[in-house]
Amino acid sequence: MIRIGKNKVRTGCFTCKRRRVKCDEARPSCNRCIKAGKPCEGYANDPGSGRANEPVRFVVYSPHNPIPLLSEHPDLDWSERRALSYFQDRTALELAGAFQPDFWLATILPLARQETSVRHALIALSSMHEHFAGVDHFSPTGGVDFALNHYGKAMREVVKLKQSQLDRRFDYALVTCALFSALESIQGQYHEACNHAVSGIRILAEEQRSPSATTKQTGIPRETLTRVFIAMGRQIMEIGDPNFPTPRPELYRTKTAIPMPDQFTSHEHALLHMEFLLADLVEYAYRAETLVNQGPLSDDVALCLLTEFHAIKIQFGKWQAAFDAFSSVDANEYSRETPESSSSTASSPSGEHFRQPRSPAFLILRAYQALMIAFLVRIERNDEAAFNDFGPQFWTALDAVEEFIQCTSTFVNPVDSWYSSTGRPSDPTTSTSTSTSNLTPQSFSQPSHVGQSRTVRPTFSLALGIVPTLFLIASRTFDIALRDKALALLRMCNRREGLWDSRLAASLVDRVIELRDMARQMGGGHQHPVDGDVDDPVTQTTMSLGESQETNNSPPAAGGGSGGNGVEFKLLDIKFLPGRRCMFRYAFVTIQGKTEGTPIPMLSSEVPNHVPGAKVHSVTEFWEELHWEG
Repeated sequence: MIRIGKNKVRTGCFTCKRRRVKCDEARPSCNRCIKAGKPCEGYANDPGSGRANEPVRFVVYSPHNPIPLLSEHPDLDWSERRALSYFQDRTALELAGAFQPDFWLATILPLARQETSVRHALIALSSMHEHFAGVDHFSPTGGVDFALNHYGKAMREVVKLKQSQLDRRFDYALVTCALFSALESIQGQYHEACNHAVSGIRILAEEQRSPSATTKQTGIPRETLTRVFIAMGRQIMEIGDPNFPTPRPELYRTKTAIPMPDQFTSHEHALLHMEFLLADLVEYAYRAETLVNQGPLSDDVALCLLTEFHAIKIQFGKWQAAFDAFSSVDANEYSRETPESSSSTASSPSGEHFRQPRSPAFLILRAYQALMIAFLVRIERNDEAAFNDFGPQFWTALDAVEEFIQCTSTFVNPVDSWYSSTGRPSDPTTSTSTSTSNLTPQSFSQPSHVGQSRTVRPTFSLALGIVPTLFLIASRTFDIALRDKALALLRMCNRREGLWDSRLAASLVDRVIELRDMARQMGGGHQHPVDGDVDDPVTQTTMSLGESQETNNSPPAAGGGSGGNGVEFKLLDIKFLPGRRCMFRYAFVTIQGKTEGTPIPMLSSEVPNHVPGAKVHSVTEFWEELHWEG
């Protein structure tokens, strides 16, 4: 329907009219379109625009390079076509999370048409994803067996790659490594997922070191694949160094450095540079820990580390400025208040204007922005107590995460087959399981209109997500309200994000809280636990951002450079084992004395032998083997 105002002519370019934003009518292209990174389509009744006397017409927009329907491939049977259709319609979108699915739809799908190993891997991943997410409908009979069958076919095809396909062999091997890692993660087999990711990283590093790497023709842009594997490597390091067998090959991010812009042009643009920052931070932390563990640092090495860390801080400051500038423009041009809502609410009794929800991509980036502010200061001070100064930033991150969950979660009524095969989900508000019982999928129950218990449909993504943010806040903060809020969101969101699993992370937080309380109680008498003092291992699991360390003293007595004596709990690392198991290693550390000199920004202050005058009285380590169901 076309509405024409009375004796009123609407001016502005066609792009701004369609976006329902006010155009500044600059010529030949309006500034509003330029700032938003959109093509300005010209003006009505403007000879220069070529639209002077054109009639009104309807325009149907379509992609320049439409994605071919792989599900119509003539050599596929009905089940295979169905699986590939599900990948195009659902799996590819979910893997991309809140961001654009260009890699999965525009890059991987065309490769699957050319190579059988990639095609079989896609069929396996899609079928397993349908089984994982299909709590509200009956999945095809034998769906898991069907997925595993194609998984085996894909592996056999990779092995058969011939030397004559040398130019393409790396492409196929790299893509299948990424797909195999995702397939294992979606099953909860994180040990195997890490192995596939590490294999891909090694293959890519080997190719980068090849003399012909700069001139080699590849089917997939290497910067795109490098970005995928750097993200995988970052996740492995976040969870625990032992998951990455040494020596760890170095990946070169890009051929040329990408400068930080003054303003981002899209959420994907902001995500790219946030991923760079996170990768730089993890690399710095790994390098600093490695050098410190080798012995006292020389002045030159210490200065290099300090310089590197402060360069990361400067880059993050530029990222913040570019993101805030983009967010300001995007908030106005996204038109939170549409003309229709403005006219309809102007006469309403309440006078309240309808406000469109913020986009999920924006919410993810906002949460990471707030978290990075606190995390960089914590690393710089090398003191867990630094988090006490950043309660407002943590609340900002939690508010963004909660809004993200609200706008992306789907409540469904589980079918009987799901209950019978996995067991009815336990109440997420009462969590503790023992080492003799396995974890079952956590869910958030909500009453339905017919009285049946509802649950959040499970989500699997490989993009930047919310689980590490929630885990970091829940396991690090001293603020009980913050901790409980983050833990509640972990329990309800029902998400797997690569190697991060919300239900496992929530269970580990429960155990961390118990151990922090134990350390706090020991702190008064400066006692050291012996094996009998630690409760039987609880079936908790995964993950920490970097080497997660839990300081159990109250804020004034926290260690890590604050002086005084006390017992601290430290989560050292988590190593995934075969068969949905992991080893959770932690320590109780008694520190006496104070730190002197210039401390190096680090994630761990377990053994501060790089600083003269620092004293560690005792470090008592423990480990627990944890396990879970898929």
